Formats: sequence, C-alpha cells, structure tokens
Amino acid sequence: EKFGRKPMAHHSDWKAEELGDLIAGWARCESASFAGNPDEPQIPGWRYTHGVRLLPCPLRLRAIRTLHQLLAYNGTAVDHLGTVLTLLDALAVRAPEEGRSAQDLTDTITLASIVRLVLKNEEVEAERFLGALRQVVPAVAERELWIFAVMHGRIALPSLPSPGHWVKIIMRRLWARVDEVPTGPQDALTANGTSEATPTAASPTEDLRVRASRHVDYCTELLVQRVGSAAGLPPRAVALGACTMGLIMAGMFPVEEARPSDVDGPVWDASLLSRQGHFVQQNAASFVFSLEELAQAVQCCPEDTKSAAFKAVSALQDSMVDEFSLA
Repeated sequence: EKFGRKPMAHHSDWKAEELGDLIAGWARCESASFAGNPDEPQIPGWRYTHGVRLLPCPLRLRAIRTLHQLLAYNGTAVDHLGTVLTLLDALAVRAPEEGRSAQDLTDTITLASIVRLVLKNEEVEAERFLGALRQVVPAVAERELWIFAVMHGRIALPSLPSPGHWVKIIMRRLWARVDEVPTGPQDALTANGTSEATPTAASPTEDLRVRASRHVDYCTELLVQRVGSAAGLPPRAVALGACTMGLIMAGMFPVEEARPSDVDGPVWDASLLSRQGHFVQQNAASFVFSLEELAQAVQCCPEDTKSAAFKAVSALQDSMVDEFSLA
C-alpha cells in the first residue's frame, strides 16, 4: 500500500516523510512509463508542440467522448477518466515502436480495452459497457493482453499515477506547509487540501483552500483533456502546470516566480501563464505559496519546476490555438 494502492483520500493521513517516499516511488515508475526516444524523428499523423509528440486535438477530443460514453455505462466510473487517459497517453509513447498510429490508438476496440483494464484494476465492475459491444468482446480481450504486455503491467496506480493523482499529493504537501492548517481529528484534511469538517463559519484559511481547489481542479481538467501526458511531458509535469496556473488564477502564487530563466521577455509576455497572472490582480500580501515551496512539495529543483509548468501550460495554449484554427 505504501506506493499508493490504497484510496487517495487516505493519503491525508500519511506523514510528510511517507508522502515523500510516495512521490519518489511514483517518479521512478513514471520515468519508466514515459521514457521516450530523444532521437525519434517527427512522424506524420501526430501533433508536435515544444518538442513533445501528442495525439492530434481532433482525435483526442473524439477519444474523450467515446471514453466518457463507455465509462458512463458504469455510472460513477466516469471519475476514472483521468486514469484512463493517462494509460492512453502512455500507450502513445510506445506507439511508433509497436507500429501503431494515432488512429489505431483511438479506435473503439483499443479504447474499450483501456477502459476495461483500468476498471478491473480499480475493482469496478467492468462488463456492463460491453453490452453494446458484445460482438467485439474477443477482440477487446485480445487487445487488453497486448496493452498489458506493452506497458509491462503498468496500467494504473501505483505504477502509473495520473496528473490528477499528482495534483492531490502536491496540494496536500503545499497545504501542510501553511501555518494556519486546521489541527485535530475534526479538521482532518482530504487529499485535495480541503477540510472534511463542516464548520458553522468558514475560516480565512478554509476559504483559500476552496478557492485554490476550484481553480487547480479546473486547470487539471483542461490540461488532461486538451493536452495529456507524453515523453518529455509526463503526468507530474502536467500536474505542475495545473497547480501553477490554478494558484496564479486564484491570486495565491506570484506569476513572476513561474517564469523559467531561459524564456525571454516577449515569449513570456505572450504566454498563457503571464497573461493569467496579469489578468488577476497580483497582491503580494495575498500570496500563500512560493516557488520554493512548490518545488519542495513535488521534490524537484525550482528551475525544473518552473520549466515543467511552463511547458505544460504552453502546450495547452498551443492546443487552444489549434482548436480555434480548426473551428
């Protein structure tokens, strides 16, 4: 259980050193699942942004609609969409060496196989959605075996953490550094940093948590669905982009601390991070977190933290431009 096999909500009970061990374990697994070939030439049929190979926007959006429909057959299984997309993204890393195209990865058989694998791993009843696909069940089962072999069994937690899982751990560690965190069992924190208690009057710190959670969750959904993970942009980097942009939008993180040292002025000024920061009135007295704290929470050096977040949000900005041009 130490590497995250128990439910994420239980991580709020873990000590700081245990969360540190968890992050280190997830990082090792992630580096294996999203290890790409740096010499890989550009391949037709894929989208490239900032040196990262991703599923083309139309294919990704179509795949998300199909996945949502398949998960909806199992009711609350739609909560696993982030995990399902992470497995799809990890498969995309290996697609060229397996002779698979972006189209192959987003066909109905492959998507149904991914859903069934994730649901079975999460111990959710996984057969209900196959009623509409009964004629292709043998093909789905065969594709599942291929996916399991290609991924070497890394299909979900603890060996394949999604950006959403990373976000919960990062925010949990960030809130643990705030002096005014609630104390006592009646105010135990959940994984996203909010309080389980229902006080009669909301404290200022609780209001901050609610505001931060709203913005970070919104940014996580945007990045997971519009960009996804890839070699060079693993789930932890996507999570850093979501946390950084979300906290900037909430007015709780200084936007200038998010600028990588190798990004020049005009590029930074045109970036989504910079624009969001200047759109939200920046007030130093309202900042809750610093770059140093964010880097410590995710166990990265500050420069790598800034670079990962900037790369993720820049990929989101590019995807928005691409979608607008296709409209």
